[in-house]
Amino acid sequence: MLQDVLKGNIQLKKEVANWEEAIKIAARPLLEKDIIEHKYIDAMVDNVNKNGNYIIILPEVAMPHARHEYGAIETGISFMKLDQPVLFPNEEPVYLFFVLSAETNDGHLDLLADLGEALTDTKKVETLKKANSEEEVLNVFSDV
Repeated sequence: MLQDVLKGNIQLKKEVANWEEAIKIAARPLLEKDIIEHKYIDAMVDNVNKNGNYIIILPEVAMPHARHEYGAIETGISFMKLDQPVLFPNEEPVYLFFVLSAETNDGHLDLLADLGEALTDTKKVETLKKANSEEEVLNVFSDV
């Protein structure tokens, strides 16, 4: 399931200017497919400004998201890998971004379970950090 949702929503970038820009760029595939509205991106950035780095779910891995009423139209997920990390407040570096959208409060639970299962495997996280193609990223989730 995770592979199907991620396909076509993967970006591999050398670097971006800062964490705010990283969230905006990482969310772009969802915006372009009308899975989220632009205000959803603003809400994700505002969440970090108000609540801190809670979206950093593992070292070097962030999962930006916002409440569905801030512009989530459908359930979806996008992924972005950076070769050079961005620093969040408190100097926390992040290379990997999984932007999550859900049109209901529980519409994303299956996606989160699959993603959580994959990310508990440190080898898979390292493979994601070294990925050079969408195919390599999707292969990480082939057994999830």
